[in-house]
Amino acid sequence: MFGVLRLLLALLVLHAHVWGAQPWSGVFAVLAFFTLSGYLMTLIIHEKYGLDGAGFGRYALNRGLRIFPAYWFALACTLGAIGLITGPEFFQREVADRMIVPQTLGEWLPTVFIFGQWTWLPSLLIPQGWALNVELIFYLALPLFIARKPEYALACFLTSVVYTIWVAKLHLPLGQRYYLPISGMLPFAFGAVIYFYGKRVRASAGFAVLLVLVAFAHVFVYDLVDVERDYVENTPLYLNTLLFGLAVWALADVKPPDWLARLDERCGRLSYPLYLNHFLVLGLLYWYFPELPRGTATTFACVTLASLAFSAFSWWLVERPIEQIRRKVARGEGGKPREADPALEGSLLR
Repeated sequence: MFGVLRLLLALLVLHAHVWGAQPWSGVFAVLAFFTLSGYLMTLIIHEKYGLDGAGFGRYALNRGLRIFPAYWFALACTLGAIGLITGPEFFQREVADRMIVPQTLGEWLPTVFIFGQWTWLPSLLIPQGWALNVELIFYLALPLFIARKPEYALACFLTSVVYTIWVAKLHLPLGQRYYLPISGMLPFAFGAVIYFYGKRVRASAGFAVLLVLVAFAHVFVYDLVDVERDYVENTPLYLNTLLFGLAVWALADVKPPDWLARLDERCGRLSYPLYLNHFLVLGLLYWYFPELPRGTATTFACVTLASLAFSAFSWWLVERPIEQIRRKVARGEGGKPREADPALEGSLLR
């Protein structure tokens, strides 16, 4: 029951980039995505793939099939828009200052293969791609160490808590508690801890809904109210991870009726392409409708609707044909067919 949650989190990222006066809805949403990824990847490692070499190979192949085709499609569309429609400077000027075509091999490699796509690179054609870089790193770290045993997950979580206290005490900037992989270990390891230890206590569906509402209310409090940045970068930043972690724990046991399960699946399909393509859609809307006001509810509504439509097209064209391959990889050669499992679909990377 995570499809609706994933789509709402992707919309929070879009909100931060298009309309938000403050960046906190996007920051909080990405950290929530990381927590959900930690939980779901630990779940499928133990309940679908296993910890042996063959299981790891199927896991890695399935993740690659999910991540890269949709990403490459978004990248190709962005390059096409720049090369054929807007010219090289429009996106940089109107959307994101580093949304420019890479100039060197060192810029092209992380742009194409995601690994090494850090926020300080001069070219970020998909500006939010840094989070995919962090996801990929932990997609490897989870089966290799963090998610192998409960005590490993707990040790990594406690280590990340110590790091978090240290950076907070030194008043280090947001970049060192948000963009770096070591900062990502807190939500990812927390997600793994939820999988290992959260099964001991179950939550009702009503309590799960309440936790989700509280978590989103917490996001909007800091996005709508003018609060000192130094304050939000500390306690609220980590309280957000706790609240969404509790929401993930509670939602894991929710068994929705069939109609809601189908809706949840359809919403989940749109989350990743929406996350990938909303900057592209925003730039094209600005190009074709130059009178469109910047940073308003009208623009947010237009970008949301256009991004949802483009995301549905991306899923139909790119992801739908690959889905059967991924299902076969997930169950292994010669394995018995299984029903679709939302856990196989990841979080940010559905």
